[in-house]
Amino acid sequence: MKILILSSPHPYFAAGIVATDLFTELKKIEGYEVKMLVNQWGEFHDKNIISAKTKMQEVTTNFIRKAKKALVKFKIIKANTTAYDYHFLEYDQTKTHYNTEDLLNKVDFHPDVIIALFMYNFISYKTLYEMEKLTSARVYLYPMDMAPFTGGCHYAWECKGYTKECGICPALYSSVANDQSNKNVNFKKFYIQKSAISLFSANKQMTKQIQSSAIFNSKKIHEGIFPLPNPKIFYSKGRDLSREHFKINTKKMIFFIGACSLNEKRKGMGVLLDSLDLIAKKKSEFGKEIYLLIAGDMNEEMRTSIPFEYYCLGFTKDFEELAFAYCAADYYISSSVEDSGPTMVLQSILCETPVISFDIGYAKDFIVDEINGFKAMEKTSLAFSKSIYRAIIQGEGKYIQMKNQLRILSGSLSAKNAAKRIHEILTNS
Repeated sequence: MKILILSSPHPYFAAGIVATDLFTELKKIEGYEVKMLVNQWGEFHDKNIISAKTKMQEVTTNFIRKAKKALVKFKIIKANTTAYDYHFLEYDQTKTHYNTEDLLNKVDFHPDVIIALFMYNFISYKTLYEMEKLTSARVYLYPMDMAPFTGGCHYAWECKGYTKECGICPALYSSVANDQSNKNVNFKKFYIQKSAISLFSANKQMTKQIQSSAIFNSKKIHEGIFPLPNPKIFYSKGRDLSREHFKINTKKMIFFIGACSLNEKRKGMGVLLDSLDLIAKKKSEFGKEIYLLIAGDMNEEMRTSIPFEYYCLGFTKDFEELAFAYCAADYYISSSVEDSGPTMVLQSILCETPVISFDIGYAKDFIVDEINGFKAMEKTSLAFSKSIYRAIIQGEGKYIQMKNQLRILSGSLSAKNAAKRIHEILTNS
């Protein structure tokens, strides 16, 4: 079986690693020939990872992007204004970026299956439809956030526009029904309704959102296919060894906090800081010293607002460093209030570090309150502080039981199992 994976970002960095992990695992299945087409130029280790661009096209694209920024800065052209919290990364999703036949010629084989992960500024729904018609391949969409089934936002918050046809979009500060979000939805809907596409869903929250979307509410969804971090990096390394790695010589209870950007509203840092303030006021009640290990960029306001001793790793692309951080901590705190994941919850589980989280994303599927972590069912500082407090006062015996539960769970979560699930779907469809 010949499988083509489509992914916009660089295969070795950030979100692109998700696609590369899937590519790597599917290649291991006997009888599969797997290639991945990416929207970044590079000299990749694997000849089956192919760039849609030439080096010159990459240089030209970067030049145009920088030129546009300069023109906007000097007010020569007007930027498309979007509300940052919604992450409306591709304003016009009706654009076709590449000729479909040219893309297929790049991979030099006739795919039986096409799996599209990250499509922004790369693959339009028209391109995906044309690929299906030209190859007769089975096409699967594998969303990592909400962008594939909204009018453009990656996180819709409380907006339910995507369940209709968008329009009057808060991400675009729009009061017009026929705005760009509405045009994007109708464009996607037009091509999806003519296609036999189906979807892979990473978790229950994502499944519910896809089912309620105006674009995909009639399409088949295959559940339980989550992107798994590399288990050769994320595993239990031992608390003492991991603390020694960071030169942390303390008997204090350590909480690990991390996000790509600690300043994003959706990562809930404001809620977390308020929660920590509430915890600090209870210090005398639990008689334990608290220490925070933090990964991510911090602004000055955050640095001065944290009420406990802390060590900041800063922003790191080093996954080994992240794995040591989970293992050095007693608990990982995931304060995201709007998220389709985050993947860090899965990373923590593999490292057998209990998670404190709201009931969203992967935590909804894998974290059982007071069994292998703690969950706040309301997205408030008070509810979250109570979950952190319960973790602090938990006895050593229950904590060991919690770690044991995570050991059992992590044993069942493997990239191999995720690839096996996809194999079952492809074989039986």
